[in-house]
Parts: sequence; structure tokens; C-alpha cells
Amino acid sequence: MELLETGYFGYTLRTHLSALSVFLGFLLGFRLARGLVLERLRALAAKTTTKIDDLIVELLDMVRTPEQYLVAFWLATRPYAFPDWLEKGFRAVVVIAVTFRAVTMLQRALAFGLTAATDDTAPGGAQTRRTVTLLANATVWIVAVLFVLSNLGFDITSMIAGLGIGGIAVALAAQAVLGDLFSAVAIWLDRPFELGDAISFDGFSGSVEDIGIKTTRVRAASGELLVVPNASLTSTKIQNFKRMAERRVVLPLQVSYKTPLETLARLPGLVEAIVKKDDRLRFDRAHVDKLSESSIDLEVVYWVRTDDYGVHMAAKERLLLAVLKALEQERVEIPYPHRAVIMTGPTAS
Repeated sequence: MELLETGYFGYTLRTHLSALSVFLGFLLGFRLARGLVLERLRALAAKTTTKIDDLIVELLDMVRTPEQYLVAFWLATRPYAFPDWLEKGFRAVVVIAVTFRAVTMLQRALAFGLTAATDDTAPGGAQTRRTVTLLANATVWIVAVLFVLSNLGFDITSMIAGLGIGGIAVALAAQAVLGDLFSAVAIWLDRPFELGDAISFDGFSGSVEDIGIKTTRVRAASGELLVVPNASLTSTKIQNFKRMAERRVVLPLQVSYKTPLETLARLPGLVEAIVKKDDRLRFDRAHVDKLSESSIDLEVVYWVRTDDYGVHMAAKERLLLAVLKALEQERVEIPYPHRAVIMTGPTAS
């Protein structure tokens, strides 16, 4: 016991042995715990299809040996009284090293979350994902720098206030750009349309050619290129024709008032039979709809079993030709728009 109280370099042997045991105990305990956790997680990852366990294994593997030795040495030397400059310097090294490792782990977790939440292979998604990742990483590093400065004894109150005022000024100056940027992120996350989709918005229609950070480019049906701010697209209603599993078609037909009642009653059934002959069409209904000024109107509703506009038009053409042939066989006239004027009075001829 007396040997333990013997002084060496200004401290007892007990103090030195205690520091050594803390140093070795932390390293051994950390490595044993990490090894057991990694072994169990690797075994679990081999049995599951989820990616969470793989992420945890990767994050634990990111903790390097220098950080372990630094933390262990810092814990072991707490009983010692070092000069103030040495204590502050060593503490700064530990804080910077641990913060750096924490930031890199957080960045990896953010990248994993963004990849899992979105389809990285979606058209236009890669560019927007890089933008979101850049903004997230910048935010993480700014917070990390402020954390380090605060732990090193710097007063960051004025710095935070300056960043806040500067951020407000930048936001006001670049309000439109930031609005389009956040709209691009919303388009990327929600995916109301993708490259190649045929869309219609605010009276315009066309095919999406590019989804950028600030604008989306749409090739109009007439050939010109429409450059649309992303904020405009996220604040209006969009019709996406590419997402249709089927296309609903309402086909009006007009026949003459001279059509016999028996023939008129058969017409819906004739049209239904024509529609059902085409496997790419699904019949919905056919009825005598109304009595117009110069014709009897029928309304036919059917579905095209594809979103392809070319298939829709080809099927519509075949259907109209078949209907015209059936009307010709039934001797049903299709009236021309006309109006009869009856004049009365002494000057009428």
C-alpha cells in the first residue's frame, strides 16, 4: 500500500495506475462492445432485406482508432493538472476530432435517408438530390462549426445574430430563386411528373424535357420550348396524361329527326357492339342524350386500355368509320346544321 502512495512526477503511483486502467479499460471496453454489436448486426443483416442494419454497421465502422485513443487519453488524464494552455489545446483537439467524426456519420445517415425516401434513378432526381445533399451538408457543417466554437469558449451569440440577419437579407434578395429551388425539391420528392410525361397546366400542354433547379422545360405540342419556373408548376393544377392507366372518351353522335323511332332505339346497341369488337376498348355506356335544335344527339362513353394518345386516336378513327358504315346500312342520316325560317304577313312570298 505504501508503494501505491509513492510519488512519481508529482502524483502518486495510485493516480498513474488509475489513469492507465481508465485508458486501457475504455479502449478494451469500446472495442469489445463494438465488436459484439457489429458481429450481431452483420449476422442480422445477412438474414434481412432492410438497409438499416447495414447503415448501423457502416456508421460503427466509421469510428477510427485516432478518435478512440484521443477520447481514452482525455478521460484518463482528468486527475492530472496540466497548464491552462495545454489543457485548452488538448480539449480543442478532442472536440474537433469528435465533432468531425460525428458530422461525417451524420452526413452518411442523411445520404442514406435521402436515397431511401426517393427514387435516385427517377428522371431529374439525381440533380435535385445533389442540390438537397449540398444544402443539408452545408447546414450540418455550419452547426458543427458553431458547436466547436461554443465549446472552445467563444461567444457565438453575435455570430448567430449576424448569420440570422445575413440569412434574412439573402432570402429577401433571392426570394424568387429560393422559391423555385424549394419547388424543385418538392417536385423531386412528390414527383407529380417525370421526364417524358405529357402534362397540361394553365392552358399549356406538352412533354417534359428537363426538370432543373430553377425551371422546368416543356416541349409544346406545336414545337416550341416552354421554360416554366418551378414555383409556377407547384402552385397550379397539373394534368399528367402519362399517368393514366386508361383514357376515357366521350363520343357525341348526331342523327336526323327523320330517323324512325325503332331504328333510333337500336342505335345504342349497335354502337355498343362496335366498341366491344375492339379488344383495346372497354365499353361504358351509350344513350340517346338530348333533342338538339336540328338533330337527335346520342352520347357514347368508352375507355381506351392504354395511355398512348396514338393508340387512342387510331381506335377512335376505326370506331367512327364503323359507326358511319352502320348508320349507312340503317339508312340513318347525319344532319347538317340548318335553321328553317318561316315568314308570314302580306309581303311573304
